[in-house]
Amino acid sequence: INSVGATDFPASYGGMKVTDDRDLVIYLAGQDPALVAEVDSLAGRAGMHVTYVGVPYSAGYLGALEECVAEDSPILKGEGLAIEALSGDLVNGVVDVTLETPTNVPSSVRSVLLSPAQVASAQAVLDARYGAGRLVVQRRTMQAPVAIS
Repeated sequence: INSVGATDFPASYGGMKVTDDRDLVIYLAGQDPALVAEVDSLAGRAGMHVTYVGVPYSAGYLGALEECVAEDSPILKGEGLAIEALSGDLVNGVVDVTLETPTNVPSSVRSVLLSPAQVASAQAVLDARYGAGRLVVQRRTMQAPVAIS
């Protein structure tokens, strides 16, 4: 189902999860009767119950946004934003952005919490570039991996 959704319905398929009861939750951006019919058919053959949950954007859209930000990372680094990780949040319809731990923090520290002012500053840069509400700067940073020779 995941493959069919992502390949054949990239504008509306938001992803899926299997519950503890082996039921399917399908995330759906907008209305797509053809996708619903295909999922119902495939799940029915497997004897699985399907629940549809509406989401703001498809997985394809969020993935494309992640790729765009990743490609822009050298430019963003020049603007003071060193991005360590990007992660699509289907339910909330945003891409979570985790920044690298600032260089003035000892390498033994894996992460720090950014101040609200630092988060707001980083968020303003991303909102200006990509539009408000699409990317969310996380407060906790990640230390970039260090090569051990």
